[in-house]
Amino acid sequence: MKNELPNSDIIRKRKPSFVQKFFARDDIVLILASMGAVLAVVLVSCACNISFQMLKDWGFTWRYILAILLVAPLGFLITALSAAFWGPPLSAFIVLLNGGPFKVGDRVQIIAGKHAGIITTVREIGWGNGSGTVLRVNLGEEAEKALTDEFRPHAVMRV
Repeated sequence: MKNELPNSDIIRKRKPSFVQKFFARDDIVLILASMGAVLAVVLVSCACNISFQMLKDWGFTWRYILAILLVAPLGFLITALSAAFWGPPLSAFIVLLNGGPFKVGDRVQIIAGKHAGIITTVREIGWGNGSGTVLRVNLGEEAEKALTDEFRPHAVMRV
């Protein structure tokens, strides 16, 4: 039988979706909070119904700049604090989308980082430095010693 594959561990790499790649980042809360700051500035600009003619008046311009300087950090803060409510359910959904929850021995593909695309197995499940669940995968002894074999569950997907 010429077309049969031998019994081996051949596993094809899957291409992660845009959503999986987007949420595999560790700085996603920072990105979304920054979007909150931008949204707050846009809302202030819309509320002021600003035009170039209005910006010629220095009194208005200074008040407008002051409003932006006050509202941008406020938008950032409100979005970052609200992440405490929408972050955990969103993270749980992304882990489910990626094939989780994971257990020791599962074959996974790394989605983000310098090891993106590598298929390996989960070696250990533990807790990071106050950052929740961390999966340690088999990437060799050097990665194990340097602790570069640790990934959040949303940064890997089951293959």
